[in-house]
Amino acid sequence: MATTFQSTFEGFKTYCGINGNGIVAILPTLATSRWFYEYVRAWGDTSRSYFIGGNKVGDVTQWVWYSTNSYFTYFNWDSGQPDNTFGSEGCMTYNQDGNGRWNDYACDWSSWGLCQASPIGFVPSVTPTIAPTATPTITPVPTIVPTAVPSIYCPPGFALIAGTGYCYKYVSTLLNWFDAERNCNILGGHLTSITSSSQASYIHQYLLSLGATDVWIGGNDISMEGNFTWIDGSHWVYGNWWSGEPGYYDTEHCISTVQSWGTFAWSDSPCSSTKASLCKYVDGGIVSSKSKSIQ
Repeated sequence: MATTFQSTFEGFKTYCGINGNGIVAILPTLATSRWFYEYVRAWGDTSRSYFIGGNKVGDVTQWVWYSTNSYFTYFNWDSGQPDNTFGSEGCMTYNQDGNGRWNDYACDWSSWGLCQASPIGFVPSVTPTIAPTATPTITPVPTIVPTAVPSIYCPPGFALIAGTGYCYKYVSTLLNWFDAERNCNILGGHLTSITSSSQASYIHQYLLSLGATDVWIGGNDISMEGNFTWIDGSHWVYGNWWSGEPGYYDTEHCISTVQSWGTFAWSDSPCSSTKASLCKYVDGGIVSSKSKSIQ
């Protein structure tokens, strides 16, 4: 979360903790840094500097992430940084106008801040175990043979697209890619993945029936240029690009499916662009005797 006000580093440690039990953001990998850069740019900011969770320890070359007390294994300093101006720059900022590069900064100066929910890669220090007090008795469970193949009932607002086995919701409100994904999360899913030509055909027929023309889906290469992944964790085993796509421009990291003359195919675009979106319900659907099917 990018803040809309300025404070000191200690001020943001308190603020991030109160709002969602979070921390001042740490960026331990290039992939993490790219995600934050695209996220902040999607909100239209190209110039602010944000406190992140790095602190200097000892001399100028020793820096740690304050929430994990771990030394940096990845560096993204801006040119000439860190420079320890006035001998007082023990904290650091992330500069949106410098393609997300870092600058050392005085902890008691004011800037904007980046919060995150918890340290990336956080592992609880203790994993509880429960020892059984007695050997449990296992009662055989009778096998139930269904008399009919159950159908899928979609949650309210979602519809089953025949041939895919999943429930989808088309969102016509124009959102940037990050807000579209967040909206899908609230609805119980993710921006859709498309993992086969048959699945693409069914989904594109559905979008065509709605008159959709340019729709966010869950593909992106935010973490690494040219390495496309699905936001829902599906394996990347299929692509359906328009000729000349993807463009591999450093500003185009999110995928939409675009209609032209009745045909849909994919294009990468800036994640800050606003488009309609297609959500896929995360559990497919609810097994039931009722079903709403989109042919």
